[in-house]
Amino acid sequence: MARVEQVKPSYIPMSLLLEADPDEAMILSYLESCLAFVLIEDDKVAGACLLRQESDGNSAELMNIASGLINKSWDSVQCFLREC
Repeated sequence: MARVEQVKPSYIPMSLLLEADPDEAMILSYLESCLAFVLIEDDKVAGACLLRQESDGNSAELMNIASGLINKSWDSVQCFLREC
């Protein structure tokens, strides 16, 4: 069963983040200022998203969302999107 966990941003594999944003320097510029969430499936990171809280404190910007779920079920993808 898939689950979503909050993790340290550095826990997310850079290769996965590069799927959504091909500019590694840009990713590094926002990575540590974000909340990071991963989708774990079969004890592996199957997806990730990075959210950065806006200065108003009431909203967040989705900075990166990436999925390694090419061969995974739609239910897993929906679970990840709901939790993020």
